Amino acid sequence: MQLAEDLRVIDLSSGPAGGIATMILGDFGADVIKVERPGGDPLRRLPASPMWLRGKRSIELDLATEVGRERLRALAAGADVIVASYRPGQAEKLGADYETLSIDNPGLVYCSITAFGPRGPYANYAPYEGVVSAKSGRMHSFTGQARREGPAYTAVQVGSHATSQSAVNGILGALLARDRDGRGQLAETSLLQGMFPPDLFGLLRTQLARRYPRGFEGDPYAAFEPMPTLQYHPVVASDGRWIQLANLLEHHFHAYISAIGLSEIYADPRFVNAPTGLTPETRRALSDLMLERMQDRSLEEWMELFKADGQIASEPVQSAQDGLLHPDLEANSEVVAFEHPRHGPVRQLGPIAQLSETPGEVSRWFAAPGEHTQ
Repeated sequence: MQLAEDLRVIDLSSGPAGGIATMILGDFGADVIKVERPGGDPLRRLPASPMWLRGKRSIELDLATEVGRERLRALAAGADVIVASYRPGQAEKLGADYETLSIDNPGLVYCSITAFGPRGPYANYAPYEGVVSAKSGRMHSFTGQARREGPAYTAVQVGSHATSQSAVNGILGALLARDRDGRGQLAETSLLQGMFPPDLFGLLRTQLARRYPRGFEGDPYAAFEPMPTLQYHPVVASDGRWIQLANLLEHHFHAYISAIGLSEIYADPRFVNAPTGLTPETRRALSDLMLERMQDRSLEEWMELFKADGQIASEPVQSAQDGLLHPDLEANSEVVAFEHPRHGPVRQLGPIAQLSETPGEVSRWFAAPGEHTQ
């Protein structure tokens, strides 16, 4: 028995935020039907789409026509959950909104994912993660990473991933409430909401600046040590491969300095308090010494030394493809490998969590656009 095997989910969303949310429900047994525009979801072109399309049937409906809207209403009447990613007002025009689709199905749980939420001055902005990232301040929080003034582009789509988890939480909460009182409801989340949980410093920095304005005169981000720090530093070995250091605690940093044979730095007045209390110039000088020393050995040689020490936090920098071969992911069955009839050998992330009694299972297929249209 799978946890969600009694659920039917209609996926009206486009792209990864809604796609990952419905993928998770599908991994745990839900019957997911992806409703696509004629020609298919244009975001199928994204390289990761085979993962978040897995296990979903696909039908094409033209919701600009009455026939398409009638078919959607018939689908919604027998559904438990609908996930959509329309801009505010767009779903209403297509007859795909909660108020319309819940008329014949008062137990319907409808999850709406937008860029900035259904109300407010940016409500009708397109759900582009780059725009939301800029507006939320996330790009500004990376100021200093590039060797120039101003913000840095954030390529990793943390907002889409976090929003997908918010959507799943909202859906499950609404289903629990339905079990209690028999009624469905509307659950809303946004990419903007998804941007803030990964923000480690920006919100705190803003609050401190308001309370202690003298300490944050000028650029409020300049008061903090820019990334990468000496303790959280990427370094390149003699074979051109990169290692990410994460020696955030001082004793880990000192162990690293000792392991690479740079303990003599503590006799230099410039570095006596390293890794803290350094000027930008001395910090840069110590960084240069670390980078130069790392050229003495290959990645494998350094990693063997670091692992033997046991006090040095470090990992080789890998591509996402190489990451799927990580031994810990494989040991815990968190990746699945299978032969796809069209794509050949495929490796994907497994279910989001391991449940001992009702485990998830990854479907080893994904439908072509409209494959199940009748």
